[in-house]
Amino acid sequence: MAGRFFILAGEASGDTLGAEVMQACKRAYGPCSWFGMGGPKMGAEGLSSEEDMEELSIIGIAGVVVALPRLASLSDRLLEQIMQDRPDAVFTIDSKMFSVRFALRLKQRMRAAGWSVPIIHVVAPTIWAWGKWRKNGFEDAFDGLICLFPFEPALFNQEKVKAVFSGHPAAWRSDLEAHSHHNNTKRDKNLICLLPGSRRREIITHLPVFLQACETYQKDYNPWAQFCLPTLPYLRPRIEAICTESSLKHLSILDDKGAVSESLTRASSTLCVSGTVTLEAALAGLPGTVCYTLSWLDRLFAQMFVSLTTPVLPDIILAEAHYPVLLTQQVTHDNLVAALLKEREQYEARRGELDDVSKRLRGVLRTDEPDFVSSLQSCLKHIL
Repeated sequence: MAGRFFILAGEASGDTLGAEVMQACKRAYGPCSWFGMGGPKMGAEGLSSEEDMEELSIIGIAGVVVALPRLASLSDRLLEQIMQDRPDAVFTIDSKMFSVRFALRLKQRMRAAGWSVPIIHVVAPTIWAWGKWRKNGFEDAFDGLICLFPFEPALFNQEKVKAVFSGHPAAWRSDLEAHSHHNNTKRDKNLICLLPGSRRREIITHLPVFLQACETYQKDYNPWAQFCLPTLPYLRPRIEAICTESSLKHLSILDDKGAVSESLTRASSTLCVSGTVTLEAALAGLPGTVCYTLSWLDRLFAQMFVSLTTPVLPDIILAEAHYPVLLTQQVTHDNLVAALLKEREQYEARRGELDDVSKRLRGVLRTDEPDFVSSLQSCLKHIL
């Protein structure tokens, strides 16, 4: 197979996955050339991109509705690139609502032109959580589907789309193991990790109340408390602006490489926003409380379509409850202070509980391959 590919990713997690897909293709097919849309990690692997990856950083139904004209224009530009350059395969990474519509439009364009290439999507839609009807769109849009969770391939019609399990990249990360050859850190009982999210609305919504609760906890209950807030360099100015309004002492904002994994393996507990980071926390054996605040429109949507009892990924995967959850109106100063106190009181028991969780998650989320890129390479050979 030749090596000219289109790849599309949005958000930081998509950039990381996209870079790993590019590495897998290089291993499988030799030197490749790439065009499309992505971030700095994909750029380091050789992606030529004229679009801003943050175009797809949208939260919730309301966010999508507002962004529709801009997304349609972006889709038009990317489709023209593909039809003009005619790659050997097309990859879309996560950003599911955009990706499935983009792929369906591309198939229509290819049919009209009498030309076609495989379209492969990485990260299956969460039809196990909500919207089982969505699987039809993905089966129609894509030729291959790379799934991060082991129960997902069986949810799709294999005659329509080749759905394969790649494992989850975080399950191979030795830096998330508190006592590995790579990372032999000891937990600090007084250190708490704050993870207020990676999107603008998440940070604005959650960080102020996190800081207020931590101020009370430090002032009234634990004067030795320290706090770390790992983030990405481009988010640091926004976070610092909010933190300057707080009187919290001993808060470190960290944006260097490895800041997240170091914080997850050193802290005693976390206040974090629901998302992939909850899986990373569980793989690191870090207990804590998970929060999320939904807009009124997203709450209505969730009531109508979401079948999950928890939004916490590790709890969903193991079908067990290990992380307390505070949603929307529950994300209050008093509830967060109570959560911090409870984790401190149950420190030793929670450490043992989450150490066991981390070991079991690795067993479930890895394939037999030595690393995630090798596992992706095996998936590509099965699909293409």
